[in-house]
Amino acid sequence: MVKNMGDINNLISYFCEYDFYNNILSAEIRDKRAIDVLLENCKFPFLSAKMAERKAEQILQILSGKLPLNKKQEGKNLIREYVDHRISLQDLFQRLPFTTQKFLGQAKEEVNKIENNHIFYIFYPVYLNRRKHTQQPLFTFTCERLEDSYRIQKVYANKNILTLLVAQKNDMELTDARVLYEKQIDEMSAAVDALHPEESILNLYQTVSGEFRHIFGTQLQACQVSGDWQMLEKALVSFASQDAVIENCFRDEMETMERFYSQDGILPETVQQYMGISGKSAEDISGISFHGSHLGSYQAEYPVNRKQWELVQMAEKSTLLCVEGPPGTGKTTLLKELIADTLVKKADALLEVWDKPWIDMGAEGKKIKCSPLAGKNPYSIVISSTNNKAIDNIGLELLREVAFFSECAGEIETDGAKCAGILCARLGNSGNIEDFYNSFFRPFCDFLENKEITQKEAEAVKEHYMELRTKMDRTSRKMTEFISLREKFEDCSSLKELWEKQQYIEKEFSKTAAKIKEEEKNYSDCLNETAELKRKNNEAEQEKSRLAKQKEESEKQLSALYSDLEEYESITGVKKMFIFLFPAAGEVKKKYGSAQQIRDMIYDRKKQHESLDGRMNELVMEAARSKERQGIQEKEAAAIQTELLKNKSHSENVRKEQQILEAYLKLLSMLEQELEISAEQCLKAEAFMFFSCPRIITMRNQLFMASLSLFESYVLRNKEPVLENLNILLTAQERGDGGAFYNWCRALYNGDAAYKEEKAALVRMLWETFFLCFPVVTTTLHSFRKTTFPMIPGLFDMLLIDESGQIVPYYALAPLYRAGRAVFVGDVNQIEPIKSVPSSLLEKKYTDLLGEDCYERFCLDAASAQSYAAKASDFFEMVGDIRQGVILTEHRRCEPAIMAFSNKYVYNHVLELVGTDDNRKLFGSNLTAFDIRGFKAAQHYNVAEIQACQEIVRIFVREYGEEVKKDIGIITPFSKQAEMLRKSIPGVETGTVHVFQGAEKKYILFSCVIDTAENDSGLCNFIGGKCNLLNVAFSRAKKQFIFVGNLSAAQGKNNYLKKAVDVIGESGKIYSLFDTDRLSGENMLWDENIIHILSGEQKLAEEDEIGRYLKEVIPHNIIDTPRLHNEILNEMVLRAVQSIQIISPWIGRNVVTDRMLEAIRDKVENEIQVRIIFGYKAEDCSLEDIDKLVQQDIPWEKEASADVIRKLRILLGDGLKYEPPTHIKLLMVDDRYLFIGSLNWLYNSGKTERKEISCLITNSDTIQYVKERFLNQR
Repeated sequence: MVKNMGDINNLISYFCEYDFYNNILSAEIRDKRAIDVLLENCKFPFLSAKMAERKAEQILQILSGKLPLNKKQEGKNLIREYVDHRISLQDLFQRLPFTTQKFLGQAKEEVNKIENNHIFYIFYPVYLNRRKHTQQPLFTFTCERLEDSYRIQKVYANKNILTLLVAQKNDMELTDARVLYEKQIDEMSAAVDALHPEESILNLYQTVSGEFRHIFGTQLQACQVSGDWQMLEKALVSFASQDAVIENCFRDEMETMERFYSQDGILPETVQQYMGISGKSAEDISGISFHGSHLGSYQAEYPVNRKQWELVQMAEKSTLLCVEGPPGTGKTTLLKELIADTLVKKADALLEVWDKPWIDMGAEGKKIKCSPLAGKNPYSIVISSTNNKAIDNIGLELLREVAFFSECAGEIETDGAKCAGILCARLGNSGNIEDFYNSFFRPFCDFLENKEITQKEAEAVKEHYMELRTKMDRTSRKMTEFISLREKFEDCSSLKELWEKQQYIEKEFSKTAAKIKEEEKNYSDCLNETAELKRKNNEAEQEKSRLAKQKEESEKQLSALYSDLEEYESITGVKKMFIFLFPAAGEVKKKYGSAQQIRDMIYDRKKQHESLDGRMNELVMEAARSKERQGIQEKEAAAIQTELLKNKSHSENVRKEQQILEAYLKLLSMLEQELEISAEQCLKAEAFMFFSCPRIITMRNQLFMASLSLFESYVLRNKEPVLENLNILLTAQERGDGGAFYNWCRALYNGDAAYKEEKAALVRMLWETFFLCFPVVTTTLHSFRKTTFPMIPGLFDMLLIDESGQIVPYYALAPLYRAGRAVFVGDVNQIEPIKSVPSSLLEKKYTDLLGEDCYERFCLDAASAQSYAAKASDFFEMVGDIRQGVILTEHRRCEPAIMAFSNKYVYNHVLELVGTDDNRKLFGSNLTAFDIRGFKAAQHYNVAEIQACQEIVRIFVREYGEEVKKDIGIITPFSKQAEMLRKSIPGVETGTVHVFQGAEKKYILFSCVIDTAENDSGLCNFIGGKCNLLNVAFSRAKKQFIFVGNLSAAQGKNNYLKKAVDVIGESGKIYSLFDTDRLSGENMLWDENIIHILSGEQKLAEEDEIGRYLKEVIPHNIIDTPRLHNEILNEMVLRAVQSIQIISPWIGRNVVTDRMLEAIRDKVENEIQVRIIFGYKAEDCSLEDIDKLVQQDIPWEKEASADVIRKLRILLGDGLKYEPPTHIKLLMVDDRYLFIGSLNWLYNSGKTERKEISCLITNSDTIQYVKERFLNQR
């Protein structure tokens, strides 16, 4: 892929070289000063002198305006000295008496460029078109002047003249020859391109003549021209620059863009994305939910369809958007909706700066006035294409349908119709610009000069727009909020279900409230009981603490008692006697009366201690039981609390849902009133249906119209700066012939140099003002030149490229450089781009330079701007495993059966065919084929088909009146057939598919022309090798499509032509006298209209016996019973005077009776030719084994049939042929009377009740066709 600047340069070089070949291989001689000279006189001295002379003239032309009038001759002499290399460039500019030094540097560069150019061109042979006054060479010899000779560097063969020579040699139309000889013409161009440099033009001409003879099988000198064309005797020699010699509009634009990019490194995002180097990821729309609304609608009568609605939203988010537009899917409707929406957004931008002043940029800024939009030129629109008709149509419709400055438009007419306004500036070629300047621009400036608007009037317009805009915003918000809320209640699709939902919510809220109340009580009770248990536990703990202290005191007392007892019992003996010596013993003695007393006290204390232990144990056990109960209570409380919180949360959710439902119902009621659609519709409608209801469409359309009024008011209240800028932007300069040159941005002319940002900003300011007055500009891509649109990034905002499937990819490159964003609308399956470059001519060179992957990605041979854009689009969708742009899928033009071929074989069933089939039409179907067998002439016309088309149109006129002719179109692949059809059927539009591209008719006839698949293999591939031609043909018919042609030939190749006939068989009706197995509805052959179409022009000869007989028994030329068939067969056998020829799948004894055998014998003996061809479908059988043949191929009465076949073989010899399979059933008598239809002539004796029908044909062309194709007679 493209990765760096070098790759970009190489890619642009590829585009430029391709464009060079595209032009030079079909070039006219543009240099009006080319000199004529005999080829043998193209010698160096003569050519060198002429070249020097021409250089001197060119240099003088550049410098003369800078010299005084009285010094012109002196200047001329000095220039001649310079050209003859007697003085230098420096000397020349020093010695020339210039009146001004301005632009001398640029002039010096131009002079130097002329002098250093040693290339000139010899054209030979040259062909003059006397009607167009143009000249085209067969060969262009690019020559280089050397020191003392010249060398032919390159030779190019003009494909237009090659085509002309082939066409006139073979007596065919140019367009037909271009198709049929495309391979040989490309081969010749490539062979000439590959020739090596040569110094002798005579030798080289002999070489290329030899190549011509080798490729075309004839001498070049033998190819004469006539009519409008004349071959000139002499060669033409041009010393002009390459740009002057060869058309260079696209190449020059790309080279300029490349040069600017090399200087400043700026490559706008639009170009980067188109060239696949932006790195931006694209979105598959299958994963996107669209639920918004755009702001402006072009009209209020009907909505855009879903895909169009989605695409308007995508366009706002896209840098580059590719729209695939199959036929009849509303491409123009989409473009108009994009325009309306974009201009409303522009009005919003204008509203934000409504009261801000314009700024005078001063003398350095050429006194240009900068609007408050600051030269950003937001929401400006340019529509472009290579299809003039498409551009003209939309430009004219915008002028005629939209009221914008309608007071100024006044009496302006375009193409015979009055303009409603001046919304669109139709620019382009010089003629368009002149017409725009005189009819629109100057009248508008004059109008603006004299028109006033009061502050009150301007404010009223502003307020009206703001009111509509606010209303639109408010309604859009409501719809968006409603759709968002509706998703929460997607289970309620009716008012009844919503009411039930509301009732359920109220009940659920009450139920939950009751639960909460009960649970709050239970929770409170549970908490109280837990608190009581805690209180008791605390009391027990306190008692336990007290008892512990008592026990501790008791233990101390018991210990003291044991101590006292021990002391007491120790008072004996001496201690007892001298107790006074032992104070402690004395104390004990006094305290207790006896030891027993102490023992009793110890006993009491032990009893008390035991009592305390018991009580403490009881308290411990009680505490454990209490804690257990407390834990249970706490768990129960937690559970109750959890449930309570859950119910409270649920209650809150129910309350919120109730509030949301109330808001939803309130919005529903409001939308029901505001949008005037029922509540039930609101509940079920998708987002698209909401944003496309009549009230919204009306509001959007009102907003669009109000935005235009806002523009008008803004321009009028700022008319002084507007007028100043307009008069700087576009000026007229008188020419000597009374005409005028029209200059864009002349005050900011920058030559061929890149604009510095300061100057570029000034240019944008001027164009911004222009787009305020003319919001939409149309121009063809061929006229998208820097002389009108300076090569400045961001010059305008939106580029809409229409019919991009017909555009060579690089045509869009330089326009994209100027655009902020782009939308491509087209279809690669309709008319393809016109290219002159032989396929793969540049493949090797640029595969080496770009790399294989990059060359394959950008190869131009089979590409279009549409295919490039599809790969670069910000949004895409997949069709099978193929990535495409976003596809417009709703087809409304044709009845469904008519589009069945395109939908099935071209668009992979993605089209939504709106409408129903109405088969209450002539011939019983809206999709019909007539099997017309006639010869295709060498010039590619078919008389039988012309006669059939004449008859069909006659039937239409008879049925609907003469006016129906304007509703009929006849499409044919070949120009000669179209020409003859036009002459034969005046009043009916006829042409090739190119004539009908973008058009539609109620009834389309398609004349196929080809008559045999074997001999017309190339023609079959031309018609059906690709889907494009047939896709366009089918999709032009709104009500009925009628195929007229040889169905056998059409089905002979397994391509789109066969598929087309198959679809007609599946979805429509086929009528054929040659293949009754394909006949759609036997009874339809009873329709005289159908018979007349199939049988061609009839002329019954009444001067012979057979003619008189047939006129009597079948006055309408139709045999309608089996019995009558058999009677006529026997009569013809008896009455024939020259020949009898029969084709019948089977032969039976019930028809070929002894009497008939005798009659045949009599004819043979009288040298009257009798030939019978039979055979159904047996394989590996022949007349050498009749028994086997009969067993396999004859359905019944096999022995009798075998006997008859043997007798016929004896009678006829080679006149009896077994040639299965045989589908045609015919009887031909005396090469004048042909009976063809559904009856097996030699097997059905007329005794069955089955309906059979045959037609008598006396048309000599049809009879001859049958003889050659079915009877092998020429």
